[in-house]
Amino acid sequence: MDARGVERLLEKTYGMADTATATGAKIIEGIARDARMSDDLKRKLIPLFRQESLRRTLNYSELGLAVCRVLASEMDDAAARARLDFYADGFATIQLQAQQDLRALEALRAEMP
Repeated sequence: MDARGVERLLEKTYGMADTATATGAKIIEGIARDARMSDDLKRKLIPLFRQESLRRTLNYSELGLAVCRVLASEMDDAAARARLDFYADGFATIQLQAQQDLRALEALRAEMP
């Protein structure tokens, strides 16, 4: 597989992994501003949407890393390997951040009454 094929195969999954948390944050912003919801309801809903967006981020990053592992033995040249390494590093970084954020969220929820 050449570099262009690697790019084509991984760019959308990478974009989904990279934006899933931000998309969740936009939903949370909308909930926080919604005057029709009580503060208590917002307090309950926001962590649910945050957790869901982090899990979605993890799913996409894990999918991307799995695809990278499958493709690893199919690289045609150094340029293809470089693109694969770029995506693998990016997915790993996104995954690590989402895991840390999810652990922090779970710790925060454990402290709540």
